Amino acid sequence: MRAGFSLAETMMALGLLSLIMVVCALLGRPLGIISSRTLARWEMQQQALIALGAVRSQLLRSGPLGISAHSEILAINPYEQPICDNSGNVRWARQIVVYFRYQSELRERHWPPVGAGDPSPPAFFQSVALAKKLDPPLLLPLAHGQAAHRRLATGVTGFEIQGILPNGALQQPLKLCLEMQRAGRRREFQRSVYLAASP
Repeated sequence: MRAGFSLAETMMALGLLSLIMVVCALLGRPLGIISSRTLARWEMQQQALIALGAVRSQLLRSGPLGISAHSEILAINPYEQPICDNSGNVRWARQIVVYFRYQSELRERHWPPVGAGDPSPPAFFQSVALAKKLDPPLLLPLAHGQAAHRRLATGVTGFEIQGILPNGALQQPLKLCLEMQRAGRRREFQRSVYLAASP
């Protein structure tokens, strides 16, 4: 009766183990690359869905008269709560929510409050009876001011609002387009929004 392994059996087992480890190492690298790309794509998709969901949510809280856009800037003036006063007149909030692309980020900010370097709000911002529709000269400084903002997405290469005509009228549905890039891959995400007519 033999006890233990012979030298040939041990060498055979070590050779087989080495071969298995080399194969695992060769397969592990591509699997790691695929896994990191999948994770980057998943993160990009999650950020896009959350960002477009935030913009869509604000759009649904407003009406066509409260929407302003220029280039990659969208300003939304939501309805005041309750929407109508005792006489049935529509009430608009005294604040707007601005979405814009700054460098490679999609940002959200509320205006006013007025921060350092921001333009002062026009007098009609004090009235709840008027929708706050802003012209491009007033919109542009809002996208570059120093006031606090919230970053909604990173890796953004484009932000577009389709359906707003040059005269400011809306063509339903509005289409929100967000283009992002991660790990050398570029994707475009879109979301459609139907706005209800003002009450």
